[in-house]
Amino acid sequence: MNSSGTHLSIPTSAEVAQAAARFQTDWDLIDHLLYGLCRDYPGHGNRAAVYAKLAMIDRVYAAGMEHRISLPAGRQATEVIAD
Repeated sequence: MNSSGTHLSIPTSAEVAQAAARFQTDWDLIDHLLYGLCRDYPGHGNRAAVYAKLAMIDRVYAAGMEHRISLPAGRQATEVIAD
């Protein structure tokens, strides 16, 4: 029991292996495509390419970058980060 009074369930090694295998199966193609995007546009000198990479990665992984920075009025997180 943890400090909040709830029980913690620790997965078995088999459950962790199963989850890792499912993750690999489910996300392998997505990772491949995102890595390909970064390979095709490796630099950070082209603002449009940076913006595209940030937007895709943020949306795919729901990274929530927009919650980690202070935004000036009327600006979007990907714009501020790309700049």
